[in-house]
Amino acid sequence: MNKILAGSAIFALFIILLGANRGFDLSDEGMYALLAVPDQENIAGVFNYDLFFKLFYQVTGIEFGLVGLRILRLFTCFIAAASLTVFWGNFSQKTIKKSSVFLLVLLGVFGSYGFLPQTLSYNSISLMCGCIWLALISGQLTTARLILLGATLTLLFYSKVTVCLILSLLTVVFLIISHRKTAGRKLLLLCSPFLLVELVFTLVLGESGVTRAIATQEMLDYRPDYHLLTIIKYTAVGVFWCGLVVIPFVIAGYLKRKNNFYFKILTGIGVVVFLLISHFTTITGEVNHYLLLGTLAAMGFLLGASSFSCKPDKRQIGFLLLLIGFPFILHFGSNVYFLRLGIHYWVFWILAILFLLRKEHIKERGALYMLCSLFSMALVVNGISLYAFNSYTYKDETALWEYRKDKFIRLPLPEVSLYSDLSNLVFEYDEQVVLPIYRNPGLVYMVGKRHPKTPGLWSSDQLRYFFSNSEAIAVIFYNDTFEFPFDKSEWSEDATYAIKDDQLIKVFWRK
Repeated sequence: MNKILAGSAIFALFIILLGANRGFDLSDEGMYALLAVPDQENIAGVFNYDLFFKLFYQVTGIEFGLVGLRILRLFTCFIAAASLTVFWGNFSQKTIKKSSVFLLVLLGVFGSYGFLPQTLSYNSISLMCGCIWLALISGQLTTARLILLGATLTLLFYSKVTVCLILSLLTVVFLIISHRKTAGRKLLLLCSPFLLVELVFTLVLGESGVTRAIATQEMLDYRPDYHLLTIIKYTAVGVFWCGLVVIPFVIAGYLKRKNNFYFKILTGIGVVVFLLISHFTTITGEVNHYLLLGTLAAMGFLLGASSFSCKPDKRQIGFLLLLIGFPFILHFGSNVYFLRLGIHYWVFWILAILFLLRKEHIKERGALYMLCSLFSMALVVNGISLYAFNSYTYKDETALWEYRKDKFIRLPLPEVSLYSDLSNLVFEYDEQVVLPIYRNPGLVYMVGKRHPKTPGLWSSDQLRYFFSNSEAIAVIFYNDTFEFPFDKSEWSEDATYAIKDDQLIKVFWRK
């Protein structure tokens, strides 16, 4: 089975590397890319890991382009897989080859390429940090590991603060329960990386995560999609649908363990519920949630059928429950519904299934390896090429575009023509800052310019917060997602360009 896992992982890796210099998404990926631009402003930032890129540039003079960011994302996948392999060794007493576990979880992590662009983002960073956290919290917390755990939580603070708060709280509870006498000293060690990083950012960059977080509180009033009740709803809806799917299978598994004939009826009901909910919750062309909910159903059946004959201790049960709930923890704070984003966290339910399979379940374990291999490869191919987030495939991305000095990417010819025209227009007026509205920060990135004040504007309310007037703006790339926000009498329309999916981009210059 190792050969199948290894072959599948190599194939998926080949597809990922093949796509590293191809394609670009104007919306989300545009924002991710701008966060890596050293002189890009990020006032009142929701995501503040750009501070690390700014510091890195100050020290080395190196700016990451798209290919570099995609390689970094791939690197986080290997760190996540290695961390989960360590976690498995700490968590499970089963004698399964570490190489098999590593390859299985690596394929599970590769499944995250099934949704959203392939560039490094706060989602990929939080996935990596979550895996590291599991590896560290499940082992002996030596001084070195405590500092590393603090560094992991620190990185989470800058990438996804909501997840940082939850995992920090769980860490404190764990320290108090398990290390009552030395909890105070350990908490100081835990906090030391954060304090050090904040000090360095303040001294070198003149700003820090805390100052950004304070400024963000006012801005969030203009982002209703990030209000507390809203982000709770996004995750709670996922818990609700997942609960409806899993409950019949847990009951069916329990009846199977009791040799009750009615388990077949419950299994049939569960399959019908799974298919109906999967169909009902399909809101886009993506069908990744079918796989996610199917994995959950299998896990639920095994959970109900498991007699725990190996007598797992309370610690194992605690970590098993943590694995089951971890996708919801890592999702919390996202403004994307769980069933769309959940494929990023598929690996945790795969690992839970592996634990629930008993020693004698050799065939079932082989089926898990086989299915995980097939589905992971399908997710990677679909997410990077066939149904890529930028709506293009490998065969479309043939033209080379220099989006920044000595940085190239392969794109469809119509996109290259668009960026060339926009670049020539902006170059003619020697503008360094361009306002792209709405939800298209990638336009600015592709023509080598900066976005004023923030790396992306997603709504008219958010725009009003940053730009009460347009005095600081000379040029606008505008689509009609929302109404034009300024007095049109002060602006002249220069040109209109067609973009994919029949969208139009209009260029406005201040008169």
